[in-house]
Amino acid sequence: MPLGCLGMGCLGLMVILVVLGAIGRGIFSFVSDSFKSSGPYQTYEMATERIESDPVLRERLGEPISTGWTDKVRYHETVDGGKTCLSFSVSGSKDDGIAYVEAFRENDAWEFRELVVSIKGNSALIEVVPPPDDGIETLCPDEEFQD
Repeated sequence: MPLGCLGMGCLGLMVILVVLGAIGRGIFSFVSDSFKSSGPYQTYEMATERIESDPVLRERLGEPISTGWTDKVRYHETVDGGKTCLSFSVSGSKDDGIAYVEAFRENDAWEFRELVVSIKGNSALIEVVPPPDDGIETLCPDEEFQD
């Protein structure tokens, strides 16, 4: 008789393992779905798509462009809107840098306020989505993005 079946029966052990697996998948799915609907995740996904398709960045960084996960995140969401500020690494075959993103949500749609990339060793920012000329300096007013 296999050791795993002693005292509880093989069928009982298998039922417990299946139930625990289903509970674990359910919890993971719930957490994953909640995270994917969050502002930082949606903003990161939008920014990644824009960066990977931007011709200037493809030339400067080299292809393929890959992005790291966010290393600095600040966000605030309500039912009616929200704002997200984040930064993450970007790299290509030629160079690498840091992307800085500010986005806001009104109703259901996230929109960029600003998306810029700083390439290492170069002080000029590449403005994928230039900041608006609205007199507001930033949605992220403190030292959150200082390196």
